Amino acid sequence: MWASTAVDGDWGAPVLVPQSGTEPQSLQLAAEGGHAVVGWTANQQGTTVLRVARRLSATSWDGSSIISPLPQGTVAQYDLDVDASGRIHAAQELSAPQARVVVSRLAPGQDGPDHGYFAVGTGKPSLDVNAAGDAVVSLYRENTDEVLVSRRATAGSWTQPESLLFETQDGDSVAAVNADGRGLVAYVTEAEGRDVVRVAKVAADGDPDVPGIVSDDGEDAAAPAIALNDAGDAVAAWRTRVGGQYGVDLAVSNQYGEFGTSTEIAAPGVVGADVAPVTAITRNRVRAVGYRAAGNLVLRTRSNAFNAQWTSYVVGASNGELGLDSDSEGNFVAAAIQGGANGFVHGDFFDATGPTLKVTGPGAQVLAPSFPVTWTATDSLSGPAPSTALYRTSAAWNQAAHGKTSLFVSGLPGSKVTFPGKPGTSYCFQVYADDLAGNPRSSTARCTTVPLDDRKLTGTGWKRSKGKGHFLGTVTTTTTKGKTLTRTGVKAKRLALVVARSPQGGKVKVTFAGKTLRTVNLKGTGKRKVVGLATFASVKAGTLKIKVTSANGKRVTIDGLVVAK
Repeated sequence: MWASTAVDGDWGAPVLVPQSGTEPQSLQLAAEGGHAVVGWTANQQGTTVLRVARRLSATSWDGSSIISPLPQGTVAQYDLDVDASGRIHAAQELSAPQARVVVSRLAPGQDGPDHGYFAVGTGKPSLDVNAAGDAVVSLYRENTDEVLVSRRATAGSWTQPESLLFETQDGDSVAAVNADGRGLVAYVTEAEGRDVVRVAKVAADGDPDVPGIVSDDGEDAAAPAIALNDAGDAVAAWRTRVGGQYGVDLAVSNQYGEFGTSTEIAAPGVVGADVAPVTAITRNRVRAVGYRAAGNLVLRTRSNAFNAQWTSYVVGASNGELGLDSDSEGNFVAAAIQGGANGFVHGDFFDATGPTLKVTGPGAQVLAPSFPVTWTATDSLSGPAPSTALYRTSAAWNQAAHGKTSLFVSGLPGSKVTFPGKPGTSYCFQVYADDLAGNPRSSTARCTTVPLDDRKLTGTGWKRSKGKGHFLGTVTTTTTKGKTLTRTGVKAKRLALVVARSPQGGKVKVTFAGKTLRTVNLKGTGKRKVVGLATFASVKAGTLKIKVTSANGKRVTIDGLVVAK
């Protein structure tokens, strides 16, 4: 048994995975957060057991471990996953001495797996685990022809299995779970004389909703697949049969909502009767469905259900099993088997998303009107395009919210530009760029504030002066107790003072909207020092007052006020 690891789209040489016992069968691979595991069944003294091995590096795997319970039964089928901590999860159907499902979990360094047993007569498990280790499992109860679902939080135990209603004939189902522990289960039932695909939502406490039909009228459906991203966006696909010919349909949902009308992506007659589609979805809602047609693995992708066409990409020859997943950047990786005397496994990456962009500067406030905006752009497959567009929003110190997003400049080379800001204004910046495959992407916003100058604070008995090293070259000072500076009409979500400290520095009490924020001690050294005052849950309006509380003769130097949104 061999395994290959790809880095930035380049596959490394196959590496031998250590194994014990007889020839491995029923291979499965799972990966999450840099961890990868492979599972397989093997004969162990007349009993079929499930073995697993962990990837230690791109060129090595550890020795295999038995994760199935011994000597309690032989493994008929299983489903495998791994979480971001490296814990291996396996749902197994034991066929003897009593048919039942057991879910096993093995953490790195753990002496042996722990097991959770379901009732006798259960089988055909499907398991999905999120990065935190929360899991959803669906299983078949033969004596009632029901699909059941159970949920386990990473630190909890399995919930009592709940029926999804509507009898199923083949017992097959597929489970998916997202980052907050909610899940979906797809399975086939009969309705009005035809086979239909139903999807049930599973709450974080394990309770399922009434399953809804997602497949189309007038056709039989089978072999459902489903994928769910952390935001709750999903894609379900299944094989269709119309007049003895077979195709592939799918349906999508957003943010854990209802599935829309099904879409045909492979017309009847395009695929064979044994085709089972595979699905994947990225964090930014790019969806993919893979299926075998005309002896090839065909990948269909769509970034937006409303304004983009389903693109088609032939991965390569295949007459066996298919695999499809997305990487951390949001690209797809597909794998297929071409069996036979000169058989082989091949994998291919599909560049489905734009570069990873991040605005890295400026910081929370800048102490100059003009300042640099910096960003990074990376793309593991095609690479980022050589130009970037910078967009911004702004809000003055007396405005409650940012205005509309506007383009500052486009066609920027490099990763830095100087922005001409205004005192007393907050700005938020986003960068937009394509990769060399033409996929667009935007960064999340990064915000900063240029302080309001001390000259905008009103008061009597203060000295207004100029000096090097101060914000805008001005400063306001006093040595008299009780003197105040005020600014009416302030609208802020975060407030901070810009001050100068001195060895004989005094103290000021700062109030806003009638409430004391804090008393600031100005003893020390240094100019243009930013002292945080308060951060609010939402924008708050009022008058800000700075009052000297130290004794006469203590120096108080105010240089500006940060009013951030």
